[in-house]
Amino acid sequence: MARITFDQLTLLYRHIAFDQNGEQGSLSIATSEVRDVIQLIEYDQAAAADADIVVLDDVDALQVGQAVSVRVGPPRTALGYLVRDFNGLLDTPEARIKEPRAYFVIEGGITPDINPCPERLATYRKVLEFTNLVGEAAAYVDQSKRELIFIKDGKFSVPMAYTDADLDRVIVFDADAILKACADEIHRDQKLAILAEAVIGICASQPVASRFRHLIANLGAVNEEVRNGYQLFASSFSYSKIRNEIEAARIDYLNKIHKTIIDIQTQLLGIPVATVIVASQLKVTSACGVEFWTNFAVVVGAWIFVVLLAIAIGNQWATLASISDDIARQKAKFQRDFAALSDQFDTIFLTLGRRILWQRIFLGFVGALAIVGAGVATFVANRVTNVPYMTCWLGDVSASAPTPVQPAVTPVAPDNTPANASMPKHSPSPDTAPATPAQPRVSPESQAHP
Repeated sequence: MARITFDQLTLLYRHIAFDQNGEQGSLSIATSEVRDVIQLIEYDQAAAADADIVVLDDVDALQVGQAVSVRVGPPRTALGYLVRDFNGLLDTPEARIKEPRAYFVIEGGITPDINPCPERLATYRKVLEFTNLVGEAAAYVDQSKRELIFIKDGKFSVPMAYTDADLDRVIVFDADAILKACADEIHRDQKLAILAEAVIGICASQPVASRFRHLIANLGAVNEEVRNGYQLFASSFSYSKIRNEIEAARIDYLNKIHKTIIDIQTQLLGIPVATVIVASQLKVTSACGVEFWTNFAVVVGAWIFVVLLAIAIGNQWATLASISDDIARQKAKFQRDFAALSDQFDTIFLTLGRRILWQRIFLGFVGALAIVGAGVATFVANRVTNVPYMTCWLGDVSASAPTPVQPAVTPVAPDNTPANASMPKHSPSPDTAPATPAQPRVSPESQAHP
């Protein structure tokens, strides 16, 4: 941490009568504060190294009211800059892009907080404001080379090189007019584009090294180009043209929104396949045979379809998010460029927002429907499969095929009858009379008439 601050050094600088080179001078110890600071530098080596101020007179003690000769060098850069004149300030790093945080200009005793502000410092600050505005209009700003880079038929460079004398040629009124014209957010992008065209047109005929000097010396011409260019731009707009452009943008966004569903129509047609058709292909099985593995493959295929559909839905969801962001940017730009008409066209942007919301709801419903369908197929497969899945996955042979059932055999009693024995013959019983043959019965008519 520094032992001395730039404010303390500024106190010393204001009490030093510098010579022409700004390297030596006479320090007037007018107050006790000045004495304390110079004593700090005398007795603290770190403070002396940061300040680079050396008392040249051989004095025993520094007293208020004394005047001593001192050699003054540049302080440590982190503290601030000590420069001879305004050209020295402009030569410090980044001074042409932004004002240094701490500095002391010997010529005029100028510091950042000086009050009242000298005209030279006010002009310098106005040039910095203009430089920052042109930097917004440029393609980019090369900080290391301190150049404004424009792109038109190639690279167009404008080095930010100017001197103290060039500040005398700056007309602050024209700079204020340009800054005021571009400060309004309405059509700001178009105004910056017009400013870029004006800068290129004015500087194109100048040598590269002197382009910025020529630019700040002709701010009146820049202001006129910006004003005329914006008037031409504004005259090309009408209510009907604005409405037609917004309607065209609405139709374009609607087509993009609808395309998010059209792109996955093929996957949507596969949802019935993952439910009804898949379920119809399942077969009842009680063994780890072909039917089991067929059912398993069908269910896995249904879930693979769900995963692929989820990826497609996620991609379309991201597309809708991108479209929504683009619509929001266009709405903000329209409200900025046409603030007076923005209320009349808010319904168009609200309609697009609702359409995106419904598309997201539909995509969510499709995803849920696919999951339910695959779940139903899984449930049906589980119901028709009467064998544990783990058994088949682990390759249990006992469950691979049903165990054959042997037919039951009824036992037969052994036959003790000899094979050669004949059946016994039954003789007629003596009491049994021989059968009398049946006589035919004759009707009475037959007996009466032989």
